[in-house]
Amino acid sequence: MAKCKATARQSVVVVVVVVVVVVVVVVVVVVVVVVVVVVEEVVVVVVIIIITITIIIITTTLLIIKKTI
Repeated sequence: MAKCKATARQSVVVVVVVVVVVVVVVVVVVVVVVVVVVVEEVVVVVVIIIITITIIIITTTLLIIKKTI
């Protein structure tokens, strides 16, 4: 029973992480599109993309660390 509960909890965590990542990616895409339409500056877009990618990486790693501990 304990093993089943643990695996179920892990799968739930994985699903939550996936959902969060998908939502973040969608939001990032929308923001980038809006910025491109409004600003039309490549440098700004590149900077925003880099920042968002780093944020995604940090959040995912933190979630993975939380899951393992």
